Amino acid sequence: LPIYEERLRFLDQTLRSVTNIGQASDGRLANSDYCTALADSCLRFISPYGYKDLSVIPSFPDWIQFLESFTCTIFSIPFGDSASFNTSTTLLRFWTRMSNSKRLYLMDDDRSKDIELTIPTCALTFFKTRVLASSGDSDI
Repeated sequence: LPIYEERLRFLDQTLRSVTNIGQASDGRLANSDYCTALADSCLRFISPYGYKDLSVIPSFPDWIQFLESFTCTIFSIPFGDSASFNTSTTLLRFWTRMSNSKRLYLMDDDRSKDIELTIPTCALTFFKTRVLASSGDSDI
C-alpha cells in the first residue's frame, strides 16, 4: 500500500506541475519548441499510466482543463506558423490515446463525463482553424 500511495503522490505532483505551467507568466507558452515538448510529454504520460490510473488522481480534472485550453490555443494557430503542425499532431494523438484508454478501461456502469466534454471544444477549434479558415467561412 505505501508504494501505491507513493505512486499516487507522484502522479498528482506531476499533473499539478503541468497544470501550473498554464499560470506561468514567463512567456514559455509563447515558445513553439516549448509547446511541442509539453504536448509530447503529455502524450508520453498516457502510455505507462492511462486513463484508469490518471482519472483517480485529485488533480486530474484540472490537468484535463489545462490541456483543453492549451489544445484550443494550439489548434487555433494556422498550419505553417511556428511548429503548429507538429504540436497539433501530437495533441491529436494525445486525445486519441486518452479516449482509447478510457474506452478500454470504462466499466459498463461508469457514465462519468470528463474528456467527452473537452474533446468537442478542441475539435471545433481545429475545424474552424483548418477547414473554415481556408474556405473563408468562420460562422459556426
